[in-house]
Amino acid sequence: MKGGWLWGPLPDTADGIPVHVDFRRWMLFFRLLADPDVPEAVKPAVAARIVCRGIPDVCSPEERDRVTHALLTFASGGEEPAENGDPGEPLFDFGEDGERILASFRAAYGIDLTEARMHWWVFLALLRGLPPDSPFMRALRLRALDPAEIADDRMRREVRRAKRAVRLTPALRNNKEKE
Repeated sequence: MKGGWLWGPLPDTADGIPVHVDFRRWMLFFRLLADPDVPEAVKPAVAARIVCRGIPDVCSPEERDRVTHALLTFASGGEEPAENGDPGEPLFDFGEDGERILASFRAAYGIDLTEARMHWWVFLALLRGLPPDSPFMRALRLRALDPAEIADDRMRREVRRAKRAVRLTPALRNNKEKE
């Protein structure tokens, strides 16, 4: 149930697997998944080492898939992970957008993420609730804009220039091409 944790304790397990709940670990989890230099075959085991309290016994491919699904569900705030369709270009990266996220949390909530202790799900709720004019949300909106849909030539050029200013590193944008 989305937001149901407001009236109950926040989870510290993913489908029975004890996990670290600090937001920093989960940001690192996503950085690992997006890293084109880490072979896909080792990502589940490395991801488990980052976020699990005690490495789960992942012997069989079925068990590995169960653990991976549990971790992705937890990482999504308890929601079922999206099916593996073509996700398109990523709109953000926790590493590259770290300063924007830090500034946005400070301005919107008065939270210094360099000192904060925060459960991953609380972090996600706050991230999703950032004001539209925050540095992070402005960058997301620009990255999502398609200049080809803008009829005015001058405006289209301005949007392209603004998109270049907030674009992600090509290695991150082209991660799917390497897989």
